[in-house]
Amino acid sequence: MEAHAGLFNAESFENCILANMPGTAEWAIGVVVLKCGNKPAARPGAGRGLFAKYPNGMDCFLDKGTKVESQTGKGLVFMSCSNLYDKPK
Repeated sequence: MEAHAGLFNAESFENCILANMPGTAEWAIGVVVLKCGNKPAARPGAGRGLFAKYPNGMDCFLDKGTKVESQTGKGLVFMSCSNLYDKPK
């Protein structure tokens, strides 16, 4: 299931951030981080694959990151997108 995290919406920190951070007000970012903090980190590249929602982390960030107002929130979205959709190093 990890190989297609975007398709099955696996419960990982990164998927939780991407699902909950866009549209969150600056004052509520801590609430999202607390909500997602108990979820395990996704394996690098877990969102890649045949049914991937995005071809790479930057495309994910350009979609999700534009809906986040704060720099902290944008940073969390960027990190989550990169971990899920960029090729593992």
